[in-house]
Amino acid sequence: MNAWRAARLVSFVAGLVMLVAVVMKLESPAPTIGAIAFTLRPLIEVGPLTGTLGAYLLIMTETVLGAMLVLSPNRMIRGVGAGVYLFLGLVLIARFTGVSAPPCGCLGRLLAPGNTAQAWSDAARNGLFGMALLLTLGQPSMIKPKTIDSGNGTPTRSGSLGFTLIETLVTIAVIITVLAITLPMLARTRSSSAVVKSLSAQKQIVASVEMYGQAYRGYFPHYEPLDGVAGPVRIRGATVMEGYFRAHMGFWLAAVGPDDEALINLAIWPPRTQREATPAEESIGLHYSVYYMTATAAADPAAFTDPIAQSPTLDAALLRGVRWDETTYPDRKGLFLDFSLYMNGKRHQHVVAAFGDGSAAQLASDTPPEPIVPQPAQGPRSIVISTRNGIRGTDR
Repeated sequence: MNAWRAARLVSFVAGLVMLVAVVMKLESPAPTIGAIAFTLRPLIEVGPLTGTLGAYLLIMTETVLGAMLVLSPNRMIRGVGAGVYLFLGLVLIARFTGVSAPPCGCLGRLLAPGNTAQAWSDAARNGLFGMALLLTLGQPSMIKPKTIDSGNGTPTRSGSLGFTLIETLVTIAVIITVLAITLPMLARTRSSSAVVKSLSAQKQIVASVEMYGQAYRGYFPHYEPLDGVAGPVRIRGATVMEGYFRAHMGFWLAAVGPDDEALINLAIWPPRTQREATPAEESIGLHYSVYYMTATAAADPAAFTDPIAQSPTLDAALLRGVRWDETTYPDRKGLFLDFSLYMNGKRHQHVVAAFGDGSAAQLASDTPPEPIVPQPAQGPRSIVISTRNGIRGTDR
């Protein structure tokens, strides 16, 4: 490969990388805005508007410069491109090597989430492209010279041909238009792909748990507390002695109630009068893990001694875990929730859940249920197993 072709290839790749960075920054401009604000804050007072304007000014600059490097990389364009790459590399080294630095780089979100190692990686890439463009400055024109016949049999070189300013602006406008059309489609496609992947994973998890239940008399597997330490459990204000919950344990919501009521006893709820939930029952949200239940066949007698036995209308069935074949409305009883799409902003409206009948779907509500809720009587906090829609009644 001769020097001209090598220089042309370097300019083309550098411009293409810069355009890819533009695509990634337009898809998620927040990291770029944060990076601009982080960089300018020591120099000037930076507000939300300044950071936004700076980010989009950088995006516009990279769009024009990247297109020029691809289409018409004359010596001036290559010099400016080298300067931009080297400047961004120095900025990353100077500003984005701290633990709390915002994620941003020349390649934007095309690379891994920003951290100290990522900042150095981005800086190295920027420096490499900048130095490569500097080495091409020995080639005055990136448009291959064309030889023509002068009429006397002596071939002569014509002037270097290139894109005019109008052609360049039109090309940039076309690129921006294509990006404006494809970026929303790309975001929707990625979101749908993430949802499909989550639904598949949830179904596999339910299938695995169901296989576990078949091997253990239909009970659900043990769920470790958040701190990984098994300790005493509080029921209706009294502490059950350590070791009482000696079998496989699971959190299963036995009843539902209004959001503003922390019910700790199911006996006050009347029995269901019909198979399907009423509209009023459907409107009830399920947010509270009413009891901390066991998978033992029956409660130990010690659980009914004072002071627990003095509590009115204590339902002994609540001290036993629910089996698969005892679940009412299994298609509505949620087992597992995938909050990653919601929490990471990939899916702003719905949370994916797996249900007792083995199905998986997105929750109908725009607001996901609280993943961590307090247990009754100020007991330990645990992960809630939620439902698709609020329903009344108990599973026994």
